[in-house]
Amino acid sequence: VKALYESISGADDSERDWDLSLSLFHPHARVSPNSSADRARAVVTEEAFQTEARPRIAELAFHEWEVERDMVIDGDVASVRSRYHAAETPRGEPVIKEGTNHLLLIRENGDWKIMAIAW
Repeated sequence: VKALYESISGADDSERDWDLSLSLFHPHARVSPNSSADRARAVVTEEAFQTEARPRIAELAFHEWEVERDMVIDGDVASVRSRYHAAETPRGEPVIKEGTNHLLLIRENGDWKIMAIAW
C-alpha cells in the first residue's frame, strides 16, 4: 500500500513511477475511481486507468500518503481500508484532498498483488 502511494506521488509525471504502480496490480485487477465528480463511474484495468489519468495529471503536483489503515488478512486474501491525505508537496500543508482507498489483495507465489481498488 505504501508503494502504491509513493508510485503515484510527484511534482509532475516525470517523478511518478507508473511502472511500479502497474507492477503492484494483478493482471486481472480492476480499478474503480468512484469518488471523482469530474468523471463517470467506471471499472477498468490499471493500465486503462493510467492511460486516461496520465495526460490529465501530468503537470499536477500531488503527493498522497496514508494516515490510517484497517486490514483483515484471511489466508491469501487481504481487505484493506486506507485513509489518505494529499498535498502539493510531500506531507505538505495545506492538505488539499482526503479520501479512502478500499483494496482487495491476493497473495500469489508469496507476493501480494492488488486485485481491486475503489476510491
